[in-house]
Amino acid sequence: MRIRLILGSLFAALFLSTPLSAQEGPQVLRTWNCSVNNGYTMSEVVEFARNAERSEDVSPTVRFFREGVAVPGDYQRDYDFQVADYYASWDDYVQTRGAQRNQPSGRSGTLRLRDMISCDPKRNVFNVFQGNTGDIFDGTETTLMGVQYCQGNGATTADAVNRAVQLGQSIGVNTGVDQLLFGGPSNDGQNVGIRFATRFVFPNISSFAERMDEMRERSVNGTGPVYSGDITCGTVGLWASHRIFQEN
Repeated sequence: MRIRLILGSLFAALFLSTPLSAQEGPQVLRTWNCSVNNGYTMSEVVEFARNAERSEDVSPTVRFFREGVAVPGDYQRDYDFQVADYYASWDDYVQTRGAQRNQPSGRSGTLRLRDMISCDPKRNVFNVFQGNTGDIFDGTETTLMGVQYCQGNGATTADAVNRAVQLGQSIGVNTGVDQLLFGGPSNDGQNVGIRFATRFVFPNISSFAERMDEMRERSVNGTGPVYSGDITCGTVGLWASHRIFQEN
């Protein structure tokens, strides 16, 4: 009974206290971290994954390999990239994950992606909310993205989304909020409020350079974005986002 009460309070806090309007695009994100095995390169892993056969029954809506470029902390000492699977809805997540788990196991004589990489068994699952809309993967299958991990400190999910919209409009990029729901770091009692990642994805690498030059100039002139409220965020991590596949 106590477990039911705890879970009920958790879902009420996450879903009922911060009403948000309906959004387009994927609504669930599942991530895990991997490293490239000796004898292979990141480019080879990306190419192999893009060309691999797949079935819609066991595939997420879209998959990205996010290669660490300049990530805070020890991430790049431990891992090379993050797998990011997006699902259209929680129903899609449940149905697809069920099909994945029911796949037959066993090795074959052919090379598989898991032979090229080694992954942490830990998984994190997020609710996904759209921030500012904008072009992504404009003429490319690999672009740059920034990810900033934040703490709510009493702020709501809606506050985080509004901040992402403001950030996207200021820089002129696509933004979103991934609200951590299951997994994440251990709860040591020091983290209060929602945990989430604000991501901003540039249309392509050229646009990243242009916008960074603009942001640098604006910071010197004192015209950069100013945020208010209780949300606190760490240093932005820079990632190369490789689109592996995406359903139409």
